[in-house]
Amino acid sequence: MIEKARSMRDELLNEFYEKIPLYEKDIIEALQKVSSDTAYLKSIMASYNFDNEKDEIEFYKEIKPEFDSTIIFLFRLHSIILNCPTAHQKQIDYFDTEIIKIKKFYSNNKEFLLYFNSGSTHLDKFYFLKRDEFIWINPDEGILFDERFLTPMSSKIACLKAWIKLETILKITIQTLTPVLQNGNSNSHKENTVILKWTGKINDIVELGYFIYCSRQINNGEVSINQIFEWIQSSLHINVGNQYRTWQANLIRKNPTQGIDKMVNNYKEYIDNTLLNPRYYNNK
Repeated sequence: MIEKARSMRDELLNEFYEKIPLYEKDIIEALQKVSSDTAYLKSIMASYNFDNEKDEIEFYKEIKPEFDSTIIFLFRLHSIILNCPTAHQKQIDYFDTEIIKIKKFYSNNKEFLLYFNSGSTHLDKFYFLKRDEFIWINPDEGILFDERFLTPMSSKIACLKAWIKLETILKITIQTLTPVLQNGNSNSHKENTVILKWTGKINDIVELGYFIYCSRQINNGEVSINQIFEWIQSSLHINVGNQYRTWQANLIRKNPTQGIDKMVNNYKEYIDNTLLNPRYYNNK
């Protein structure tokens, strides 16, 4: 049964992470589908007895929170879109206010955020195993409360995942709106307002993100993999989804570095062309 749950989670990631619905009708349809899928997931797992603690931790840490976080994310995104002002500057101020709310959540849960960002697992048995004596309802997570599927941090991690996704979308939207205001104030900046977007494969940008992380050349290596991808997504206007899952999929390919290899080959070709013809550099 855990295999079925994993499969449902992977389908969810493929459907909702690379293409985020941004119109009210699409969001409502997405909410209905995810809610239906979540209800089905609960129905098949309600009476399931996990074979071991590892599978139970995986379910409450990596599987069910993906469904819950998607519901929270879509629900909040729908609310933001409905209440969004029409003027560009007011929209930026509105989105900034929402980001402040998200930062407050981070601040209130900074210890767990540090645990999540570091990839730690030493507290997983306490956080993600069911406890009969455990009763806790947090107002921030009331939408998720179901005593049949509750562990000390299963709802918390769902909220955290949702706010990370929402923050990324809001930051991308703000960056998209800012050049519009700049164009309105001064046409002289027209050439400098090109929005740079990653148009390659998701697999390749994830591979590049891990390459940058492993190089330890940003902040002297004092940066988490999630911070790297937050920077990438915000800078290149791309939502990579669950980078860890994509990275895992890359590992089992025949060539796990094919994206980096292609970039290196293109770079070598560029060098060769430049050495053969110095004007080549100036023409690119």
